[in-house]
Amino acid sequence: MENFDISFIKNNWHLKTGLLGSELAYILFIATVSNLLGLDKNFPIAFILLGNIAIWVCWLYSNKPPRTPNNKVGFLVSIYCSDEDDFKKIKEDLLVPLQQHIKGGNSGKVFHFMELQQHLAEKCLDSQIAQKVRIESGAQFMLFGRVRKRIGEDGEPHYFFDLEGAVAHALVSEAMSKRLSQEFTELLPRRVEVLSENDLFSFQFTSDWAGIVAKYIIGIAAAISGDIIYAEQLYDDVEHSLIEKNNSFPIFLKLKERLPVRRVEIYEAMASAWHAEWIVDYELSKLMKVYQWLQKVDPEQRSRPGVLGLYAICEFVLNKNVEKAITHIKKLEQPSNPIWQLNMAFLYGYKGQLKQAIRHYRNASQLNIQVDTINQVEGFINWILAGNPELIHLNYILGFFNWQIRGDSLLAKNNFESFLEKSDESSYSKERELTAEWIETIKTYNIA
Repeated sequence: MENFDISFIKNNWHLKTGLLGSELAYILFIATVSNLLGLDKNFPIAFILLGNIAIWVCWLYSNKPPRTPNNKVGFLVSIYCSDEDDFKKIKEDLLVPLQQHIKGGNSGKVFHFMELQQHLAEKCLDSQIAQKVRIESGAQFMLFGRVRKRIGEDGEPHYFFDLEGAVAHALVSEAMSKRLSQEFTELLPRRVEVLSENDLFSFQFTSDWAGIVAKYIIGIAAAISGDIIYAEQLYDDVEHSLIEKNNSFPIFLKLKERLPVRRVEIYEAMASAWHAEWIVDYELSKLMKVYQWLQKVDPEQRSRPGVLGLYAICEFVLNKNVEKAITHIKKLEQPSNPIWQLNMAFLYGYKGQLKQAIRHYRNASQLNIQVDTINQVEGFINWILAGNPELIHLNYILGFFNWQIRGDSLLAKNNFESFLEKSDESSYSKERELTAEWIETIKTYNIA
């Protein structure tokens, strides 16, 4: 009877019946000991109350998922297997190597690997429940599902894996969230069949597969959430792990193809962030940061629009290479993009090719331009002009910009008059004629 009680409590501990059985067993134990020792009846009552409270606290704790410590990245694994012996094999040959893989590399030291209790894992087979458990545990990533041992079509015993993944990331657009889910579905080992005879090798391979993909996915999530440095560490670990892997395995091939693209995304993001800092005060050290991040981009990935645009700025400001800046902008060829038109206009204007500059400004004036962009363009031209007062012709393009795009005719008139006052008639005869006409037009308009 005693063995039956212990077995019952052990098998049902996580249930309310297990809690009740534990408390009853404890009460009987204290009562029996007290009776044998002839203790005062008030003494065992206190022991019973304190003991039952302790049992209840332990029961509550055992029915909650483990918690991620502060300053750690939680990695929660929930794999349910109905057979206890099979689960021991899965834990030893799959989960332990997975833990070693996750905690390896430069990014591994920040991970906290957790395993969900089997009675909780049994309920955690649905994605909505899994997300709730992940959030409760504070984990950033969760691998969940089940493993079943069945006889396969070949008549031999097989392990069948059904795995899913869940990851935390900052609030992002629906399109970005969908992309992350698609990456999961495509790369994660969601449906795996392992012959029982080859389970050690196959479990190790599945463990490596899941670990590499998990770090890759967490890297994307970290990048989305703005943690660029951590994302780069994860991508480094993935790249290092793939060096020794089978090049013919489709998933590993896809990862090798996508890593350079994922890297350029984070490098471009960091370069863009420093560019945003730079346009506030035009501090050159900040633009050097832009250039340093761009230099990390794989040469084969430097044709991305954002990268080309940032390279053009760096070539113009840092290297004083106008021709190279124009070459980068021309590669974009985006006539319907007002920023492209404005960039082309300025670069041609800087070179003194004022006719081409005005043509691009006219094109830009027909497009929808954000107020912030207009302010940035005017601020940049004024900054260049302040540092290079000898570039008198910049007053000409600045005046046209303020007139036709900014809509400030009085400011444009001042720019035009400054151009007429300082420019050489022999060098800019046609532009001076146009400027005089534009000033009269502005005067007429303002009088009217």
